[in-house]
Amino acid sequence: MKLTTTNKLILGFMLSTLLSTAIAREISALSTISFVNTYDLSTTIYFKLTSPSPTCEGYFIDNGTNSTAPNNIGYDINVSSILAAFHGRKEVIVHGDPAELWGGSSSIICRLKVLRVMD
Repeated sequence: MKLTTTNKLILGFMLSTLLSTAIAREISALSTISFVNTYDLSTTIYFKLTSPSPTCEGYFIDNGTNSTAPNNIGYDINVSSILAAFHGRKEVIVHGDPAELWGGSSSIICRLKVLRVMD
């Protein structure tokens, strides 16, 4: 298949977007969730790890009604996973996006992108 100039531009844009997204994410060390907080009249869940990373002091997730991630499809399952890991004292690895910070804190609270609960 021969790539046209337009296809090359589209492919280049897609690759640069993918790389910038991958680079922007912070990955925590293996840790446990030490703190979980929810707020009245809000769908935001905020949590911290026992071994915080230097980039993200904590993580948040919301259902997307008041955020840059509208209609967060994975909200319910992520909240369930956060609570299960917290109460079960399971080790986790968290990916956060330091480019998307929570406005409810003066600390660096990154948007949750991936939560891996270890067995």
